[in-house]
Amino acid sequence: MRRKEGIAKLEENWSLSEVAAELNENSDYKGKGIGKVSTENEDNDLFEFISHSHNPIETAVKAQEETLFPGSLRITQRRLKQCGFKNCVAAHKVFLTEEHKQRRVQFANEFLQGNEFWNNVVFSDEKTLQSSKNGRLRVFDPGIQDLKRITPCILPIVAAFRPANRDQLWESIENAWKELVDSYDMRTLIASMPRRLENIVASNGYAITY
Repeated sequence: MRRKEGIAKLEENWSLSEVAAELNENSDYKGKGIGKVSTENEDNDLFEFISHSHNPIETAVKAQEETLFPGSLRITQRRLKQCGFKNCVAAHKVFLTEEHKQRRVQFANEFLQGNEFWNNVVFSDEKTLQSSKNGRLRVFDPGIQDLKRITPCILPIVAAFRPANRDQLWESIENAWKELVDSYDMRTLIASMPRRLENIVASNGYAITY
């Protein structure tokens, strides 16, 4: 009865607070809602799917479909965030053209040398190590990603040294390299270079999953 009275007054353009005051009800009252749409096991299925996926950029849509998650896409995304996963827009890489592939094979054949050769190579990528800020140097590489794993190891050591000039900067880089060069990971990365180049030649310049 009171519900009907409230609806009638709202239809007469009463405000919610006026109706609440008339019927002696708290206008801030919140209902119980519809409850959680997924169980703990269903949430865990989402977590396990993303955690063990071989695709590093899996989508919430795929996770929802594969696990039969009962919630909407928005709820699926919310659950994944609650599990600690971060989301971002995946970068679109340019497809390799025939010229790219030919140049990759040419590079691989030119430097297909043994470990003795690679042990004497100075590795560098687009990351610059400077004693002062002079802008960025843009360079291009053949897409062999060992350096992406090495640079983060060297940077903290160089930063701790705080070089003030070019000589000190070079000295700090040499010291950082000496600290890392004997580690297992570093030896493994350097030793893998001939095999990586062999794979590039074998794949006719296509991208390799090494």
